[in-house]
Amino acid sequence: MPIKRRGAHFQKKALKLKISMPENGTVEILPEKAERHCGDTVFLIAKPQHIFSCWQPNDVFEHPLDLTLKKDMDITAVFELEDKQIPVSEPITLESKEVYASVGERL
Repeated sequence: MPIKRRGAHFQKKALKLKISMPENGTVEILPEKAERHCGDTVFLIAKPQHIFSCWQPNDVFEHPLDLTLKKDMDITAVFELEDKQIPVSEPITLESKEVYASVGERL
């Protein structure tokens, strides 16, 4: 009796990749795809209006982030305000209030 071959057809389950967009920046996701599957590689680029800090939920500091999907994921880019120093040689006005500082002093 001849052996009958039976084939199994499997369909990859689509994974959910949720990127929470921060208020003070954006995230570019490459490649742009409608559906992602286990083993797909995703490249995340944070485009900050402030300083990039890390990716949450695991405090990953790599930037840009090269990620291989293994499960559904929810990722957020975290940005910090930039600490700017302004050289001061005379009184300046900020938000309608006069602020006094000496030369070289941080505000």
